[in-house]
Amino acid sequence: MKTETSKFDKYFTVFIWTVIVVICIPFLRAVCFAGFTADDFSFAVPFGSEKADLFQRALYSTISYWKIWQGAYASTFLLYLINPLNWYSYRLLKIILIVLLVLAVSGLYLCLKELKNYYSLNIKPVYLFYLILIPILSYREYYEVYLWFVGATAYLLPVIGMEFSIIFILKWKRKRKAICYILAVISMIFMNGCVLEVTGMGMWCLLIFVIYDFIKNGKADRGLALAFVIALALAVLNAFAPGNFARKGTDELKVFNAVLYSFKAVAQETVWLHSNATFPIFELIAFVFGANDVTGHKKSLTNTILLGLIFFPVITVFPVILGYGAESNDLYNRCQFPLDCALTVSCIGLFYILGNCIGKKFASTDNSTPKAWRTLCPLLVVMILIPSLIKGPARSVWATVADHLYDGKIPNNSYICREIYDSIIDCKEETVIITEPVPERKIGSTDTVLSEDPNDWVNIGVAQYFNKEKVIYIPNFNKQQQ
Repeated sequence: MKTETSKFDKYFTVFIWTVIVVICIPFLRAVCFAGFTADDFSFAVPFGSEKADLFQRALYSTISYWKIWQGAYASTFLLYLINPLNWYSYRLLKIILIVLLVLAVSGLYLCLKELKNYYSLNIKPVYLFYLILIPILSYREYYEVYLWFVGATAYLLPVIGMEFSIIFILKWKRKRKAICYILAVISMIFMNGCVLEVTGMGMWCLLIFVIYDFIKNGKADRGLALAFVIALALAVLNAFAPGNFARKGTDELKVFNAVLYSFKAVAQETVWLHSNATFPIFELIAFVFGANDVTGHKKSLTNTILLGLIFFPVITVFPVILGYGAESNDLYNRCQFPLDCALTVSCIGLFYILGNCIGKKFASTDNSTPKAWRTLCPLLVVMILIPSLIKGPARSVWATVADHLYDGKIPNNSYICREIYDSIIDCKEETVIITEPVPERKIGSTDTVLSEDPNDWVNIGVAQYFNKEKVIYIPNFNKQQQ
């Protein structure tokens, strides 16, 4: 079955790449209108202050943060060091967010390409790329991850670290080049030095690699095992930071209960994911691709991958459930992002394996399976695209973002919020009164936050950044005057 060399397959590949690019463009454009909000001000050097000691400030703050609040040493260091608010630069904010978004998306493709080779899958990487990326961009908007500097640094950066850790360690496994190993270790610093949710994801992947390699070759690969140990040390430095135990909720939930609630959260999120009308179609496409891949694998190897996929979302969400004392999938938007990523990978992977198992049983020499999927897969992709574009419950997030860009809602929100911050700079008084209402957040725009309580932590952070005593937000001031 040489489907990858067929003329049809080439056309279908071009079609899939076109769909991916078109869907990604609205998010990249929306990032250009991102603004500052919430914690961005808390990590920044006050407006107009000297920037010469940024590195020392970042290092000192990271150590202090590790001791009293959270162990995320890599993201904390960068939050202080490269915060665009240090220079009050929207251009730098845009550059950082675009770079992180491009690295995350391209890293996913390169990661899947390496995994395809490592697990000897008979499928083009772009098809796996489509099946995993598009659902992530379709059902929930992770505005706290891609439109917020702090959120992107804390959550998107470790995902990039995880992707490139996998890329480089598998490249080293294949080519045995020292530079690949070094780059893998460097990537592990970002994978394990940010939020523990992604740390759990990455460590689980590395553990599966070690176990899979041991079963496949009958002996442990010392280099791979050493990489796991190094990554584990970096994870422990994060997980057992004194600051983690000072956070509210950590001591309020027993570990055993956290495990149970993790399974509950995954079950609830699985129901939510499948409530989206088009997601089962992605699973069906994965099933067809799996049926088309009749490459034989040892049963023990297949079982290892199966267990890895089944527990992947549970391992991912466990640190959040334990840390926040949560009892369900009702999590912060930024925390749902890694969980949904893991759950998507799990569902797509499981259906691919199911199709593979059935395909091998019913494989024949008449080439009927490739002929079937040649017709079926393009139809299934179209079945996803049509409801995704039409207004209604099945409409995708990326289509809504594109609409809000086209009708000017996203740029308008951005300009109003910029004017509000600029007005604080122009104000000569020590107490600033803001009467311009912060616009309601639209899908594709930053969630700009100001409180009517001047003692709220967000207002305090804004006031301290702009060297003011107080920032008072009265959105209905003009109405009250009337």
